[in-house]
Amino acid sequence: MSVNRRSFLQEVKSQLSSKEAKLKIEAELDDHLLRTKQSWIEKGLEEQEAETKAVLQMGSPTLLGKQLNKLHRPKVDWLLIGLLLTILSFGLLSLFTLSRFGYSGFSFSKAVVSVIIGLCVSMIMMFIDYRKIRHLGWLFYLAGAGILIVIHFFFNITINARAYLSIASFAIDSTMAIPFFLLAWASFFSSQTFRIWKFLLLFLLSLFLLLQNSTLSIIYLYSVTVFIMLWWSPFTKKSVIMITFSTLALVGTSSVILWGKLMIYQKMRFLAFLHPDVYDNSTLLLAHRLIREAGWFGHAISKSALSSPQADLVFVSFTYMFGWILAGILVLLMILLTIRMFYVLPRIQDSYGKRLLAGAAALYTIQLLSNLGMVVGFFPIITLALPFISYGLTPMLLNSFLIGIALSVYRRKDLHIDYAK
Repeated sequence: MSVNRRSFLQEVKSQLSSKEAKLKIEAELDDHLLRTKQSWIEKGLEEQEAETKAVLQMGSPTLLGKQLNKLHRPKVDWLLIGLLLTILSFGLLSLFTLSRFGYSGFSFSKAVVSVIIGLCVSMIMMFIDYRKIRHLGWLFYLAGAGILIVIHFFFNITINARAYLSIASFAIDSTMAIPFFLLAWASFFSSQTFRIWKFLLLFLLSLFLLLQNSTLSIIYLYSVTVFIMLWWSPFTKKSVIMITFSTLALVGTSSVILWGKLMIYQKMRFLAFLHPDVYDNSTLLLAHRLIREAGWFGHAISKSALSSPQADLVFVSFTYMFGWILAGILVLLMILLTIRMFYVLPRIQDSYGKRLLAGAAALYTIQLLSNLGMVVGFFPIITLALPFISYGLTPMLLNSFLIGIALSVYRRKDLHIDYAK
């Protein structure tokens, strides 16, 4: 490498503030200079003269470096962070108010710790360069499968017949495998060598493991997310449609077989959703009554109102305590967070990043719409948290991870460079 080219590249790099961008910009600039140099050599110039010509064609290295620094430095999605912090504040407000009313089924201090841990997870994920893990799909898949196996064989507590692994007063369940599967599927679907038979084999294997120790709500979240990501896969649309409808047929058949294994209360919830005029659905009727009685500014909630006001139906207790206005603002903020993630999606040029963001946005949105759907009666009541509002470390970690993924992809959305143009 000649002195001219080396010094030119060093001067350009000295103007860049991002360590992540320096190596990529240097590599692509160097490649462009070599190709330009070669073209001058083919025109009859000596090697040293050809390199000088190539460098001079690029203009001022200082000016070029400043322009590249402005265009390709990592970005922070402050809007997404602002929405996240505001929603978390609403969640803490709800739990703090419930604790003042004397509910003893949860600890407000643990809720604060969960929020702090969740924020740390989001920030750590934002600073991790997701592009460096795109080839680790098999490792993430094995990690997700390993978590399910460990919980299945080594769980130490059960809640509502659901296996948990309790660590330092916090309990985690099979939900924690979903982030690893998300990373794995984004990697698999970004590979042009990934085949349909591999997808079917890996999906059915992960589904089998989830069936061993997961609720239907977790299986539902996982399956719908994977199939949404499938539409961003390298498979043809015809293949995707065939896989989707075949799986729906399989789910229908399996549902009939598994119906007999459901708990009585689970059957009653589903039947009450399908035939509310025939089967009693006291939980849903109570939720509707509390929302109607909330008024614009809310009321003090009674201990007898909801058995677990901080859990899956937390939106009902939030509405009753703070009224329709604050509840409407909360819904708007959560929808805006969804819109923000999908708004950024078309601007992502990296295929792995696009699939990763699509999966994260889909998983968050499914939780949000399904939980709100339960409240209004459009969806059967199942064990499904409202993101960042329901109490619990596991849902907090899951959704914080999803936001961290979105922040990581957004941070590097402009680090896609082509100097050959």
